[in-house]
Amino acid sequence: MNTTAKKIRLKIENIQIELIDLASTVPIEYRDYSRSGILGLPKHHWNELSASQKSTQITLKKEYKLVSEILSLFFRNGPKDLNHKFEQADKVIRKWIEFESSWYISSDKVKNENKLREHFSELFELIDILDVHNSNEIILIPDTNSLIKTSDPVEYKNAVSNKQYVFLLIPTVLQELDELKILHRNENVREKAKKAITRIKGLRNQGSLISGVTVNKTITVKTIANEPDMENTLSWLDKDNSDDRIVAKVIEVQNEFPASRVVLVTGDINLQNKAEAAIIEYSEI
Repeated sequence: MNTTAKKIRLKIENIQIELIDLASTVPIEYRDYSRSGILGLPKHHWNELSASQKSTQITLKKEYKLVSEILSLFFRNGPKDLNHKFEQADKVIRKWIEFESSWYISSDKVKNENKLREHFSELFELIDILDVHNSNEIILIPDTNSLIKTSDPVEYKNAVSNKQYVFLLIPTVLQELDELKILHRNENVREKAKKAITRIKGLRNQGSLISGVTVNKTITVKTIANEPDMENTLSWLDKDNSDDRIVAKVIEVQNEFPASRVVLVTGDINLQNKAEAAIIEYSEI
C-alpha cells in the first residue's frame, strides 16, 4: 500500500540518488593546515561547484527542505530520542547537500558514496519506524467542491479503486458547506450545500460521527472536531487560506496515521498543486 511513510521514503531515496551522482562529479582538494600551525580542521574539501552543479544543488536543497519539514512534523511530538535522532540525521544530510567541508569526506569517491549512504540509512531507519505497523487502511478526505458534487460516501469508491475506506470530514470543509448554503450567490450551489449537510446530519442519527458510522457495510464515515494547528505546520501554508487549512489538516491526519494511505479528493487544480507540493496523494471522483 502507498502509505504516507512510503511516499516520503521514495522522495528521499530519489534525493539520495541525485546527490550521489552530483557528489561524484565534484573534485576534492587536499589541504594540510598543520604546516601553518592550524589544527583540528578537515584535510579534504570540496572544490567550487560549477554553474551547472550549483543549479542541481539548489534543486536538491529545495526538495530536501520540503521533505525535511514534513518529517519534522512527524517526529516533533514523538519520543524525545527519535526526535533527537531525526535532528542529528537531518543536520548531517544538510551538510552533504551544502557540500560543506567535514571529516566525513576523503579523496576516495567510493568511500564518500558509502559514507553518504550510511548517513541516509539513519534517516531511512526512522522513516521505517513510522510504517512498521501497516494498517492497510485507506483514509479518504473530500474537499468542499467534491461534497457539493456528491455527498454520498459510496460514490467515492472509484477515487481509490476500493470499496473499503474511512470517509473523513474535516472542520474547514464542514465550515465552508455551512457558509455556501447561505452565502453563495448561485441558488443551485446553495441547494447542493444544504443537501450535503442534510445527508451528514442524517448520518448522525445512526451514531457518533466522531467515533464513526458504517455506511454500505464497508465505509466508515467520521468527522474531526479540532481545527488544524497552523502554528505547527508547513511554513508556506497561510492560516487565512481555506485550501491551505485543508492541506494542513490532511498533513495532521498523515502524521497521526503514517502507515495508512491518506487521499485528498479534490478536482480543484490549485489544491491539487498544493497537495503535490506537500507530498499528499490526491484523486478525483
